[in-house]
Amino acid sequence: MNTFWKKILILFGVMVVMSGLVVFRYVQSMEPDEPEVDRVVRETKSYIAKHFKQAEVSGVFYDATGKYSEFDYACN
Repeated sequence: MNTFWKKILILFGVMVVMSGLVVFRYVQSMEPDEPEVDRVVRETKSYIAKHFKQAEVSGVFYDATGKYSEFDYACN
């Protein structure tokens, strides 16, 4: 096989691997951190118990896109 084609195949392989890593990192960044989610739910439940009579936590919102500057995690 010609040296030129070997270099082209190696370059193509490196590009495929790098693209896969970029996609993997993007998907991982969209997932919330479980310890942080647990902390937010625990703090919210204690706050709700002190200030409200009939309220409950139904879930956690993770702002992965940075749309809201006030918070990263929020309970609803």
